[in-house]
Amino acid sequence: MKKILSTLIFMVFLLLVSCSPMAEKGLIGGEETCIYSNNGGSCSGYFEKVLGENIKSYDKVFLLDDKKVKLNLTVNSTDGEMSIGVKQFGMDEEWQTFGVIPGTPTTFNGWVVPDENGKLSIQFNQNQKIATGKVVYKIEFIR
Repeated sequence: MKKILSTLIFMVFLLLVSCSPMAEKGLIGGEETCIYSNNGGSCSGYFEKVLGENIKSYDKVFLLDDKKVKLNLTVNSTDGEMSIGVKQFGMDEEWQTFGVIPGTPTTFNGWVVPDENGKLSIQFNQNQKIATGKVVYKIEFIR
């Protein structure tokens, strides 16, 4: 009887674990506009929500000879703390993260290096269990 009961409890546990929702993540909703030129470019846009940890990559930022580009990045969230991250030049190519407090624009102005695929990558990460509200961003890069 104990064996049947323990088996039944174990099966109920497995059922509960398998039915629990997976952690959501993503850059939800929004839109983006980008303009590129020989000397650089810019992108601006917004997300309705940032859930979990995310990386957004841009293809046309680094040319073949570019080892770094100057990046001006501004991010603002309506509610829900978050962080942004970039691979800053001279920082061992590790992610450098910066907190974004709702209602207060966070800016980064500095040199960044490409990711392992030769792209500009920016992290947009939710810091708390509460999803962010609308997130507005502007990216400018200069070669």
